[in-house]
Amino acid sequence: MTRFAAVGLASFALDFLLLWLVQSATGNLLLAVVVARLISGAANFSANRLVVFRGRDLPWQLAARRYAVLASAILVANYTLLSLLTEIGLSTLVAKVITEATLFCLSYVIQRLIVFARRSQWVAPSVRRQERVKVLAVPVQIAPRGATSAQRRR
Repeated sequence: MTRFAAVGLASFALDFLLLWLVQSATGNLLLAVVVARLISGAANFSANRLVVFRGRDLPWQLAARRYAVLASAILVANYTLLSLLTEIGLSTLVAKVITEATLFCLSYVIQRLIVFARRSQWVAPSVRRQERVKVLAVPVQIAPRGATSAQRRR
């Protein structure tokens, strides 16, 4: 989880720097937020895939789609949880810390188990169990009823 935190901090720094640069250059906050988030998000995805979860056996297109869905869900969850916590009386700063800590842990677990899952995790456990049974199975010929032992050996 240390590498995940380090990648997260680096992505935050990149996002902050890009936001500042694009905002300074264009004066357009919306453009700055979108550009910074897209670039830092792509960098975060790549670093998590290659450094944190080492999901090189997972096709990057599949992982990227999963990551995009997760990022969208976290954005919605962030706003929802932050709004809920501030509505019940917590300060925005305290609510933000609780929200970010919660979503950080949740994001790590989801990325580990779903987004960057190893190929062996893609297949349902029952299917993996069936494959092991098939490997252990030995083909057996069954003789018809009433066959003599000589007929059975053939």
